[in-house]
Amino acid sequence: DRYLGVSYEDPDDQRRVEQDHQNRQQAEKQARLLFGRLAVPPALRAIRFAHGTRRGHVTLRTFRGRHGVTIFPLCAAAQNPSYDVAMAALIELRGLTVELPTPSGWIRPVDDVSFALETGESLGLVGESGSGKSMLALALMGLLPPGARIHGEAWLAGANGSGSSRVNLLTLPERERVATRGRDVAMIFQEPMTSLNPVMRAGAQIAEAIRAHHAGLSREEVNYRVLAALERAAVPEPELRARQYPHQLSGGLRQRVMIAMALAGGAGGDARKSSRDRGRTAPRLLIADEPTTALDVT
Repeated sequence: DRYLGVSYEDPDDQRRVEQDHQNRQQAEKQARLLFGRLAVPPALRAIRFAHGTRRGHVTLRTFRGRHGVTIFPLCAAAQNPSYDVAMAALIELRGLTVELPTPSGWIRPVDDVSFALETGESLGLVGESGSGKSMLALALMGLLPPGARIHGEAWLAGANGSGSSRVNLLTLPERERVATRGRDVAMIFQEPMTSLNPVMRAGAQIAEAIRAHHAGLSREEVNYRVLAALERAAVPEPELRARQYPHQLSGGLRQRVMIAMALAGGAGGDARKSSRDRGRTAPRLLIADEPTTALDVT
């Protein structure tokens, strides 16, 4: 007897090889159907979720708004409802509207905006100057100008990704908003020259963002994280740049300092980790308002 060019004396061995071959063909067929219907990034994200969370024994899910849609069970165990884990979007906006007072009346730079953003996804907002892109970002950060009115909902998922612990960023008390800003939600502002404090060194401003959410760190650990954040933002000679004032930096370096500051205050960076991973902190949601305007394309 021969199968795939190999001779078998034991019929049981032949049946096992034939069964394995059929299983592989069936898996390849299902994978082609799966990737043919879905965009590649959501499918890859679902596969990573399946392997990392349930070691393969979970139903792959793609997320659309608040509701998950089952797309492909990995095994018979996935038919068990206990393996079907519902994950909320990282942030979901519902009818977000911002109104600003002017001498001629109220205007709406942000009018009824709704979208959902999953963990690991990127969303780009495109519009002409004055269309409300920055105002939308400031609304999520809780930094609207005095007198502004805001309506709608902005739901941020909990740290574990579940919908039961999510919070509405627009209705958070000030104390909770301050704790969330910079740690869970951070922003890279559009104008680094006016956003940075002109009388504080660049490193001191990054350290301030770190201490705001990691009060128990030693001075050496804070300094380490400052330099790690500057290196992560591709700032040359981070020790020197950390001691300089904003007016001593070029426009591109000031922009990189802003990027480092936004990343430095995020969660993570456990002191028990290796020196390579200890400084790799990041917020769960990073809002970037034209972050590459002042950067060289090289």
